[in-house]
Amino acid sequence: MEVRIHLPKQVDGKRFTDASLLIESPLVDNIRLPLSDYEANSPSIDKIFEVGWFWRQKDIDFNVTFNSANLSGVSGAMAVIVEPQWG
Repeated sequence: MEVRIHLPKQVDGKRFTDASLLIESPLVDNIRLPLSDYEANSPSIDKIFEVGWFWRQKDIDFNVTFNSANLSGVSGAMAVIVEPQWG
């Protein structure tokens, strides 16, 4: 699953440092993704996640939280409909 994540902007002209994304979802393993300073200060980033297999259709939340040295706890969620793929 490819996801485009829009990141917050600094209003005072400073740059984000020591940033990471916390991904929480039954779709993927809950992980913390460190971001480079370049990624953290971009308007958005694209990430690819390997999704587990499900036996039946489900509506699942994909939750992302942005944290950095100077801002933390900015979160967003996206509802995802997962459908099983039969060979």
